[in-house]
Amino acid sequence: IVQASLSKETYASWGWRIPFIVSFLLLAVSVWIRLSLSESPTFQRMKDEGKGSKAPLTEAFGQWKNAKIALLALLGLTAGQAVIWYNGQFYALFFLTNVLKVDAQSVNIMIAIALAIGSIFFVVFGWLSDKIGRKPIIMAGLALGIVCTFPLFKALTWAANPALATAQQNTRATVTAAPGDCKFQFNPVGTAKFTTSCDIATSFLTKNSVPFDVVSTAAPGTAATVTIGNETVQSYDAVAAGDQAKAKDAAFVKAVNMSLQDGGYPLKRGAIKVPDQKLDAFVAANPELKLDAATIRAGEKTTVKTEQAVADKLLTADEAAGAPEVTVYTIPGGGAFAMVADPAAINWPLTIGILFILVLFVTMVYGPIAAILVEMFPTRIRYTGMSLPYHIGNGWFGGLLPATVFALSAYKGDIYYGLWYPVIIAAMSLIIGMIFVKDTLGTDLHAND
Repeated sequence: IVQASLSKETYASWGWRIPFIVSFLLLAVSVWIRLSLSESPTFQRMKDEGKGSKAPLTEAFGQWKNAKIALLALLGLTAGQAVIWYNGQFYALFFLTNVLKVDAQSVNIMIAIALAIGSIFFVVFGWLSDKIGRKPIIMAGLALGIVCTFPLFKALTWAANPALATAQQNTRATVTAAPGDCKFQFNPVGTAKFTTSCDIATSFLTKNSVPFDVVSTAAPGTAATVTIGNETVQSYDAVAAGDQAKAKDAAFVKAVNMSLQDGGYPLKRGAIKVPDQKLDAFVAANPELKLDAATIRAGEKTTVKTEQAVADKLLTADEAAGAPEVTVYTIPGGGAFAMVADPAAINWPLTIGILFILVLFVTMVYGPIAAILVEMFPTRIRYTGMSLPYHIGNGWFGGLLPATVFALSAYKGDIYYGLWYPVIIAAMSLIIGMIFVKDTLGTDLHAND
């Protein structure tokens, strides 16, 4: 709502603070709700009788009978629940925005609609778990997630960006690199640097949703190349390039994007502002645009103070050569390339329908999870015992999903390959849960106190 109400510049300047300010009101409401709640009768009775655990961590995880329950809860329930949840809500948003290149505002609206329709099923499946059991619903949600993840995300591509799906089907890149030049690009905290020529090539292709194969046949010490159709573009090693890395990157990105555009990928090239001092060099460096410097100079132009032009990085102070003002030309179609999803081609009903199905799986695994975790542990260590498997399951197995999916996709050259991570984790929980986790419906919460 805030993004839709403000311009991009205003939102970037100060508008982004509004949701955080509003969150203070939500925090106040949540604190009021928490202070208004009473402890459960079971816990209150245990507290009144002085039977609470003196060392809950030791009792919960230092004794095998309790540690075993926590381990089963983690591997047989919360790990699978986490990847289905993150996959259906957070990664679906990431996939639409960063992989399929749908504009962020449209994606937020789609996700919001799917959540609005699907949220009632948290209650439905919670209620149903009181009738038929917690375990059957969670296991069914895991099974459906395992079977449907790949088909649903492939369908999402065709629904949200059919031009990209068609290009992926028709045009595949080949990265030829020296043995050992390609690394596994796992970067969960965003601090790792991948600087080899192969890593630069595969990272660029992955971020632009281009499928590719890696062929390790290049001679040791040579830079990797990217072949798309009949065009071959040489990559570069960022460390070896030194001061020339920025220029080499610009040349590499431009050449690969032009090849992708020729291969049918939905790339658009934006406008660019060029100062008069750089116009001749720009025309010479972009022969594909078929520009004429004299014609551009005779057309529309703007005059900008040199300080502003330098601040906008249109040129340096040395390039301005002391001139108080700079003449700037806007050249359509001469700027940076961007992979885009055509708004007119997005199938909104189908996209929202697919997102709703993913949310439905989330509600199946999440609706009964609180009840089954509560019923698995005795009252004296319940909060401690269930906290560890829940937070490790969601924080680690779920939280690492985006970084792991990207690394796997970059490794294999396939935007869907990373989905094996949530599928395998969910399958692990399904197998362990089916064999070792007992359904807790009807459990007497006082039995082990």
